[in-house]
Amino acid sequence: MAAKKEESFYSFLRPLALIIRVSGMFPLSGSHNRNGDRTSYRFLSLDTAWCFILLVSMMVLLKLAASFKVLFFIQQKENFWEAVMAHFVTIQSLLNFFFIQLGARHVPKLIWNLEEFYSKKRQAFPDSPEMRQFTCKYLPLLFVLLTVLVIEIEQYYFCEYLTPGTFHAQLVTYILFALLGTWQYFPLIVFIYLCFVIQKQFYEVKAITRRVLAPLRRDDAEATVDVTEELDRARLLHSLLSSAVRRLTLAYGELVAVDFVAVMVVFVLDLYMYISFAEQKRMAPLMFMFINGFFAFLVATTAQGITDSEVYPHLRGEREKLWENHSQYVRKGLDHNLPVIGSLVYCESSALDHANSVVQDLRMVPVSRLSPKNQAEVHMFMSQIVACPVHVSAAGYFVVGKTQITAILSSVATYLIVMIQFSPFLKQLTMR
Repeated sequence: MAAKKEESFYSFLRPLALIIRVSGMFPLSGSHNRNGDRTSYRFLSLDTAWCFILLVSMMVLLKLAASFKVLFFIQQKENFWEAVMAHFVTIQSLLNFFFIQLGARHVPKLIWNLEEFYSKKRQAFPDSPEMRQFTCKYLPLLFVLLTVLVIEIEQYYFCEYLTPGTFHAQLVTYILFALLGTWQYFPLIVFIYLCFVIQKQFYEVKAITRRVLAPLRRDDAEATVDVTEELDRARLLHSLLSSAVRRLTLAYGELVAVDFVAVMVVFVLDLYMYISFAEQKRMAPLMFMFINGFFAFLVATTAQGITDSEVYPHLRGEREKLWENHSQYVRKGLDHNLPVIGSLVYCESSALDHANSVVQDLRMVPVSRLSPKNQAEVHMFMSQIVACPVHVSAAGYFVVGKTQITAILSSVATYLIVMIQFSPFLKQLTMR
């Protein structure tokens, strides 16, 4: 019976990469090959030419949208905030496309780091668990299908609220937001997938290191026990993962920064609308809608949430209709960005915790009872971890982690304080 062929890391990433390559968000030559070592970034290549064609097509679509007043169809009050969100989606998608092209040259090295990691891990520790087919190959494809569904919903609402009744205007809107939606969502799927894989492998390195150090931590351990070779292999695996994190930051750091800014902009926009409607003395039902919209994705509700007319039948009229339409798009923006930030914080914090656990395990080893070779290897491992800290940086502006949650909350609190000072209604309400 023929031996089962071992799959490389890129064999799991390849189906996802081929789908996203069509949208121009994975511009690597050789991405169709099963071997990740053959992927490369070349400025003069068919993939780069395809990205240029997509960019020119986007400019043409934006020009047509302006002529059909798709993005500027705000003569009616109830369509104003939909137009604002359409402009916001357009700007964010264009920034994503631009930064993906700039960071694409680092992606082949990132793939090489992970390919080398899996190869070394199989050779040095053949009993370590492999990547699961469902989690690492089929689940990302399911996320892509769900993302396509979200893009279809987005297209429907933009066509419904932002276009005149002509067929050509609706067709332009449909194609425009289909392309914008792929630029907005697809690179984030790849980034979260890579973060998840790296985080899981840091956990494996931690488990391997603990297994290697176990003989040295026993009270009856002899000084002659030599784990230098195995500890050196674990150190090499940790080094490859740390290098992969640095490549990940170089390739997708700007994308993370744009997404964090998107969360803040949409969040502040949402607060502004709530406060403006609070002046109409309808604070309680609107705050309920705000909380529902903010946690909609996290509690697995639909993007539409609870409609105003169904829950609060007394909220009717022109201004309430304006708010109903606006809240759908603001919640859509929050629902898209919040899970991204939550995934990033989880993966980055987990990877950092696993890396710190390795340091703690090394410190618990009684170094004085070790042989000189083991002592040198333990000190080298600790020095490597200290010299190469594990963190995902948003293009150098900040480090992604739990501190970002505090930063967002403090920024929102500051904004609320300023709004209270300048809003006569809220100032009067808080002085009671």
